Amino acid sequence: MTCSTWSAGLCPLRIQYDPDAIRKLHRKAGTRAVSGVLYGRLDADTLRIESLRLVPGNSSNAVWAKLASAKPKGLVAVGFFSVRERIALTDSDVMRLRCQFPARWQTALILNPGGRAGFFVRSHDGTLDAARSPAEFDLY
Repeated sequence: MTCSTWSAGLCPLRIQYDPDAIRKLHRKAGTRAVSGVLYGRLDADTLRIESLRLVPGNSSNAVWAKLASAKPKGLVAVGFFSVRERIALTDSDVMRLRCQFPARWQTALILNPGGRAGFFVRSHDGTLDAARSPAEFDLY
């Protein structure tokens, strides 16, 4: 697995991920809005994303909660992802982070059909800027 690392300014976390897996997800989504759960592990100040699972469209909070508590291959849910036009968190994304992914180190990854993406992480004091990722990046 090739590994890329995302970090931004004063963000408390570095995030490692497999860029090939993210690109594969992006190509599979195409222009459709898709979402899912990111699985991995936290090691000191580095969050490692090692797997992901799509969530069926219009899934209930109970489905999200079940997937957020799942531990495939001994991994834990480290956040969620969505593919949509704008790289920003919606009100429902913020609520999902609060309810299903409440730990300060859990994250959201938003990808757009044009091939850009951004992670959203909470700051040291737990606040979150939902309007923009601290550092967007190109998938290709």
